[in-house]
Amino acid sequence: MRLRLASITMLVCVAILAAHTSPTTIAQDRSPLRPPPITYDVTSPLGPPPGFSQEVKRVTVMLELDGSPAISASTPDAVTTQSTQNRKAQQGLIASLQQVDAEVLFQTSIAYNGIAVSVQSNQISALQSFPGVVNTHVITPKKRSSISATAFSGAPVIWSSPRRAAGKDIRIGIVDTGIDYMHATFGGSGRRDNQSTNDSRIIESGSFPTQKVVGGFDFAGNGYDASGEEGSVTPSPDPDPLDCQGHGTHVASTTAGFGVTPDGETYRDDYSGSYDFSEFLVGPGVAPEASLYALKVFGCSGTTALTTLAIEWALDPNGDGNIDDRLDVLALALGSQDSSPNDPDAVAVQNAVDAGIVVVTAAGDNGDTFYSIDAPASATGSIAIGATLDPSQATDDAPAGSLATFTARGPQRGGAAKPDLVSSGVSILSAEAGSGNEAVMMTGTSMATAQVAGAAALLRQLNPEWTPQQIKAALMNTAAPTQDAEGNVYPPSISGAGRLSAVRFDSLDLLAYVEDDEGAVSLSYGAPLLSQEWTDTRSLVIDNPSAHERVVTLSSTTTATEAGVFIEVPDEHVRIPPQEHVTVPVKVRIEPEKLDNTPDPTMSLRQSNAPRYFLAEHGGFIQVETREDVQIRTANASDIASVGFYIDFKILDAPVDQSTFGLYRSFEPRKYTIQVRELGADPSDALVTKRLTLDELRDYTFVLIGRDGRYDMLVVDDTATELPAKDQSLVRFLNASRTNDRSPGPLDVYINNELQISRLEPRRLSDFIPLTPGKHAVQFFRAGSTPSPESLVASETFGVSTGEVAVVAAGRYSGEECSPGNRQCEAMRRGFSTTAQPRVDESSVKVQVPFQVFPRSGSEVDVVDQNVRIPPDATTFSFALRNTGVRNTPIDGPFVSPLVPIASVLELVQSSPRLSDLDESSRVADLEYVGITNNLAEVNDVSITTIFFGTASYGAWSTPNDVQFRVYFDTDLNGTDDYVLVSASRGVLRSTGPNDVFESILYQILPDSTLQARGASYWNTLAAPTVQTGIDGAPYNTSVGMQAVNARTLGLTNTQSRFRYRVETRARDAENFERTVDRVPSRGYLEYDVAKVVASPINTVSPLLNRPIFVSVEGAEISGEVDPAALRTKGQQELLVLYHHNEVQNQTEVVTLSNGLVNGGRGRVGQPSPSQSGAVRVFLPLLARE
Repeated sequence: MRLRLASITMLVCVAILAAHTSPTTIAQDRSPLRPPPITYDVTSPLGPPPGFSQEVKRVTVMLELDGSPAISASTPDAVTTQSTQNRKAQQGLIASLQQVDAEVLFQTSIAYNGIAVSVQSNQISALQSFPGVVNTHVITPKKRSSISATAFSGAPVIWSSPRRAAGKDIRIGIVDTGIDYMHATFGGSGRRDNQSTNDSRIIESGSFPTQKVVGGFDFAGNGYDASGEEGSVTPSPDPDPLDCQGHGTHVASTTAGFGVTPDGETYRDDYSGSYDFSEFLVGPGVAPEASLYALKVFGCSGTTALTTLAIEWALDPNGDGNIDDRLDVLALALGSQDSSPNDPDAVAVQNAVDAGIVVVTAAGDNGDTFYSIDAPASATGSIAIGATLDPSQATDDAPAGSLATFTARGPQRGGAAKPDLVSSGVSILSAEAGSGNEAVMMTGTSMATAQVAGAAALLRQLNPEWTPQQIKAALMNTAAPTQDAEGNVYPPSISGAGRLSAVRFDSLDLLAYVEDDEGAVSLSYGAPLLSQEWTDTRSLVIDNPSAHERVVTLSSTTTATEAGVFIEVPDEHVRIPPQEHVTVPVKVRIEPEKLDNTPDPTMSLRQSNAPRYFLAEHGGFIQVETREDVQIRTANASDIASVGFYIDFKILDAPVDQSTFGLYRSFEPRKYTIQVRELGADPSDALVTKRLTLDELRDYTFVLIGRDGRYDMLVVDDTATELPAKDQSLVRFLNASRTNDRSPGPLDVYINNELQISRLEPRRLSDFIPLTPGKHAVQFFRAGSTPSPESLVASETFGVSTGEVAVVAAGRYSGEECSPGNRQCEAMRRGFSTTAQPRVDESSVKVQVPFQVFPRSGSEVDVVDQNVRIPPDATTFSFALRNTGVRNTPIDGPFVSPLVPIASVLELVQSSPRLSDLDESSRVADLEYVGITNNLAEVNDVSITTIFFGTASYGAWSTPNDVQFRVYFDTDLNGTDDYVLVSASRGVLRSTGPNDVFESILYQILPDSTLQARGASYWNTLAAPTVQTGIDGAPYNTSVGMQAVNARTLGLTNTQSRFRYRVETRARDAENFERTVDRVPSRGYLEYDVAKVVASPINTVSPLLNRPIFVSVEGAEISGEVDPAALRTKGQQELLVLYHHNEVQNQTEVVTLSNGLVNGGRGRVGQPSPSQSGAVRVFLPLLARE
């Protein structure tokens, strides 16, 4: 064993570079430099890594079949036809499945074209070979997402608002454990003994359906459990969806229960009054007048794989292939921690949304971990719900509206924004199954999901023509901000748009959402790694469903701030015509040299008692506000047949005919010059000229009055003081006459022959008067006279709809349509009217849309020359790097800049070909390169040596929780595995669920095949940058990584330093880590001797001391030791360079060390020399065996 003769020249290079590297901001809150430990002992028992069990067991697999799901067809008839064709094609396959003992559980053809089967796990690969099978997906068993709320949501305000909505005629499907429809809150008997005597396999006469629970089905049976741990994996469906677990009953009650009065009876009264529900045994649900469907997919315990089947039923309840009878809203308070949009249940959810169903899903109870959103909440079009504290549970340290500690953090894998919204989910009191009329508390995102599902039902009732995306936008646009105990507003990655607030539902007539055909609302710019200035633009749709033109302004506000990120919205006012929408650009501009990797202030920097990694988020809200909005319309009550109205000498409205109103148009609030002219007249010949100041948020009507050359313009303020009461309209009357000798003077106003207003003076507008919708006849008589043809001045027959405001005016008439003396005809010509949707006198309308981006500064590093010639007797090597990216700052002084780039260098073991026929979501586990090295040359003792393994994949993972790298060791060289090194998160190994503390754990494989943890190291051997070095190990959105193990823990010594090993990979999307995706070597083992290496690229400079990691700034050199004899024997040694901060497509490079006599070398990934592409390259003899 040789001592180190030459050190790496990095320290000198960095010192020189510090003088001419472009200045950057050093993050002074970082800890000072000190060499962190590479590996550490495990002091507490750890569970096995996911997927370690070798047990062959039955699993539920969805066979994705050739042909589109019927829901993708363009017309209802085409849906029916496609569904029939899919079903017919499935029959031939079903017969063949007996070959692999696959039990068919269910078929779907509308929401998803597939067959779900129960099969032994070792038969999954065989299923892929059947004709017509496009892909196989293990359906990850879904669990129930649960560990005063209705009032906090604001729903009671809508129950009693003028447009009153409580969910009437809206049908909600509860996909859950069933519903105890005998509970009093659902209109059942309310007797506890009724459920205990109920036969769950049949429907007893008169028990089901009820007035509230109007339909449903039990797809599971009470003894079902998808995991097989607490029941049978085979469902036993029956028609009775009675809840035997309680979760679904609780959810359904919160969503739409009637409520149970203090004396234990079903509440059957009106919800629009001022009734105090606080004393109820069970409070009403958010949408208490909605109908419920119990879609039971769980047994009495355990998990489910039947979600897609329930969604299929919800799309076509009567099973005729026509989806016109689909439900309005679905509540899915369930999920699995697999946020892939490719999950079959997530795909079915997205298809249901595309078909018109609003689907509300639980984001999951996975805690504050990035990329932890459950499936099917991962479906883009679903409304994914997190949880907050209810006011009843609030404390000084955790105020009402602050987030529950268990609520999941996004984004969705791939970068889409999730969650979408949060609502109360802690200690929620709702109906208890089997109790008859009592309540029970439950906690979880399920409880929050139930409230939002009820709120979605209110919006569907108020706006039946809105799409699911518009309903989702309305929920998010009106959400209230959420704050922690220090007053920090939570960012979109964990709170979405904020907390559910229904108080504005009935008056909401402005929506904003991203232009997206899958139903997203938030603006997401992903997680770009940037080496140069970067811009990206998303299109924001601003939707104006009202009858008025809108003028809006846009602004942005941030809740999580990263330096160097700028959000740009249009400066000018945006006009939106009534019943239309406009699209505006929202651009993000990033100067990556300014990024400082700032954590969100609401986020804990530690998990599992260790520093956690995080994504630096720049997020907040785009605010759309109608702050500068004046509406103007015109009317001609004069004796001139047609006139024109002008605003600042530009046409406002022309021609405006006699006895007519124009339409509202929007303008900025300020001073204007208003003119009325005869058609074709010059400004100097105007009939009327006025200089007016128009106030914001007011509605004005300019009315030309007068006759015979004497004209004036009335300025009428039409702004409503309140909305019409439920099922009512409003009307007001205008006496559009001048006050002169020839005026008819004051008028008495009759509606349907009944006097309504006495002595309406000329130029005056009456107050608003409630009016029943429909057709009405109005007559204006001279004040004080007996109604007669002689005293009739004007008349008008008009119609008005519910919620509208009508204006009826008496003006002048001068024309030839009426014969002389025909008073009735003249009166009809003088009367005229208009109707419009009211705009209430209130502050400006403001809606908000979340935006988020997770930027990282990037490097652009490569090797100057990939072919390095080593003199025959040289014991060291070096090669230079160049870096043209902005992440290019050396370590300089006691603190580390967030712009320090790193590269790992190892001896290349093998390059592996790209796997064919692999699902792209599992590409993260498709190995491209494997490398190895150790630091014996620095520490001079095998017992304290660290061995490093580097890997590069063909696909990038969002989080290390997506992928698993395993190194199996045969240390006694007897052909069996003795140890396994596994990448995983600390949380998953400690049974608290995946988190952001990423480790590699060395397990000893005991004789009984169980595992015992022996040692560990952090991701890339670096703790999170909040502590120790402050260097970012870049675990997210990357394709390269490194693991480390202590040689002593493997039992290696100075006299026995040899072992055999193999590298295996697994993926979350490959049967939840149950299946090996790739293996190097493909068979047998590789062999390695710690004491016999060709090249040793190890850093000797703190804080990267004794690691194969180097600061990869411009001009830096990587150097190390080389064994000249071994190099001469081998001819050349390839080194694998991993660039942790480069873009994914440029993260690897191969450098060839040769002894001066051999040419060779390979460039960047994707450009291997033809002779070596896919070849096995090892630096020691390869021992491959079975």
